[in-house]
Amino acid sequence: FYARDAYQCLASVPFNSAVAARFIEYYNTTIQFQSTLAYLRDPPEGYQQPKVDVLEGLAQIQQNSTDGYFKNQYEFEANLQTLIYSMHDMHVDLSAGVLSAFSFASPVYLSSVSIDGKQEPQVYIWDDIVATTSDEWKPSPIISINGENVVDYLTRFAALNSQGTLEPHADWNQLFASPAQDIQAGVNVFGGGATFYPGDNLTFGFKNGTEWPLHWLAIYNNPYNTGPLETGGDFYNYFVLGLLPASYNGSADDSSCSGGSDDDDSDGSGSSSSSKPSWYEASYHAYPSDPDVVQLDLSIAGGGIVTGYFLHDISTAVLSIPSFDQFGDNIGNFSKTVTKFIDSAQKAKLEHVIIDLQQNTGGTPVLAFDTFMQFFPRTEPYAASRRRDHYLANVLGGTTTDFWSSLSPGDDLYDFYYEDLAASEWVVTDRLDAETGKNFSSWPEFYGPREHHGDLFSLPERYNLTSEIFDDEAFDDYFFDSTHSVDPTVQNPFKAENIILLTDGLCSSTCALYAEMMTTQGHVRTVVAGGRPTKGPMQAVSGSRGAIAYWADSLDYDFSLAQLVNDTANSTLPQVRDPGIFTNFAGFTLRDQVRKDDDTPLQFKYLPADCRIYYTVANVYNMSRLWRDAASAIWDDQSLCVADSTSYISAGKTVPAQGPPSIDIQVPSAELGL
Repeated sequence: FYARDAYQCLASVPFNSAVAARFIEYYNTTIQFQSTLAYLRDPPEGYQQPKVDVLEGLAQIQQNSTDGYFKNQYEFEANLQTLIYSMHDMHVDLSAGVLSAFSFASPVYLSSVSIDGKQEPQVYIWDDIVATTSDEWKPSPIISINGENVVDYLTRFAALNSQGTLEPHADWNQLFASPAQDIQAGVNVFGGGATFYPGDNLTFGFKNGTEWPLHWLAIYNNPYNTGPLETGGDFYNYFVLGLLPASYNGSADDSSCSGGSDDDDSDGSGSSSSSKPSWYEASYHAYPSDPDVVQLDLSIAGGGIVTGYFLHDISTAVLSIPSFDQFGDNIGNFSKTVTKFIDSAQKAKLEHVIIDLQQNTGGTPVLAFDTFMQFFPRTEPYAASRRRDHYLANVLGGTTTDFWSSLSPGDDLYDFYYEDLAASEWVVTDRLDAETGKNFSSWPEFYGPREHHGDLFSLPERYNLTSEIFDDEAFDDYFFDSTHSVDPTVQNPFKAENIILLTDGLCSSTCALYAEMMTTQGHVRTVVAGGRPTKGPMQAVSGSRGAIAYWADSLDYDFSLAQLVNDTANSTLPQVRDPGIFTNFAGFTLRDQVRKDDDTPLQFKYLPADCRIYYTVANVYNMSRLWRDAASAIWDDQSLCVADSTSYISAGKTVPAQGPPSIDIQVPSAELGL
């Protein structure tokens, strides 16, 4: 679709203030469980995004709904989604209503690259960069979009549409194509992931004086064959109220109503002409065609994700982990692949290791612990987190923990609930007090409360990784402790100074947990690539640093269970959680990640990489070159790091060289027609 046609459709969807009010009430109850509200309202020094009072923002949207401020459903949802994006937390995600129907896309991808790694990056058409195979042809950079300076335009576009990252450098990186995203069938924000209507025209102006006039596109995200949705009322009934039209045909071919174009020229297999599967074809030849280590079932559609590469000429082994998102047998296969990588690299007598975490937005937490301990088997992984205390959380946790603790073998409910609830977020007696290392004895012991930053919080907790029943339920039947007990007699396979983490700033959730352990406990260094076309530092981990993503529908189930087993909870917790608006998912961060003896959540700490490098024309779609550039910048010539990017504190150090940089903060708005 053309974007203007999709917007005309969205703008025709009527607005019902009563339905909107019901959703705001539902969402306000849900977001009380978000652990960072006080810090978002008053962030500490070094936080690189604007402050936001989320509860006040919801109240204002509620008032605007009542006062007739919104002319249509799109305006209401766009204002709400702008508030949600202003939390800059990848765990905080909402897919609901008419905004879930479309996303907006440039018909061409862009790339932000430096000519030589020293000069500040310029913006190019992605196809031009991929086609640049020799020094003879020089593509012309883009200097304007719709008559506006290209950097200014894209900075505003990123501030509005990039979701969940902690600084503008990472917002910027979300706009551009990436091989590590290609192999996961992902889409960049500018090329298909934009939430808000960007206008109709998209005209690129080039340095060589030429212009390229195009139109913004819209991608229809609903996979179901609903039949025609012909009016704004039809759209409201289906996307807002969740009512199927009379023409719905559940047996029809879902693909007939995709509404989007197929931008992937690969067959999705991840294989090449070699006998061993690889990411070569799926990445437009960016990854090598001959990996030395490959996880079982490697493909975009399969379960495998990990690959390893041996760069013998620089005595470096590269472990590529673009995701920790694994389930079932793939969890064990992931772990075995890391083991094989380490063993094979040692046998090959390779001295250095690069762990490539580009585009890694998280996954299964146990793999962060598992992978950390494979590199540092002598060190017990430490990951403490805490929750925001409030009335509903106290009722829910007290009820569920007491119920679970009361279950005994032979009880009618034991077989049904004991294992199922062992890893529940509301059962704390199967978790450890991070300050004592012992199990909590009760919910009140865990709950506290303790006051920090003008809000109330629980005591810090840790996973009990030695509990088989906890591991089985939390990690899909993968028992961590059976193979990963701390062994002080075992030597680490590589020296810490010979390991680096390579990121693009988008490392989030489980990836952030892994990076935190590797840097603070393992004392490895970090290299971050890309960012805005400016000098200076960039954070290696700018995705969510929260400990756990949680979901509104999970909370609904938790409420219903507590009401079932406890009369007090039944009279206290919300009886029927009706969002009013059909909701695919609504996520939030339930627990902060915190360090030992430090009350500030990691989410609000300024943690720059040890070295920042630019993506270049030569390395942005050539992973072997990128890995060599990262290795050279750390181990050979630190002048290859971006100017003024190495003089700041890194995650693994305790004394800052200087304070965090100041930035020009842009407060986005959902005004139409960027």
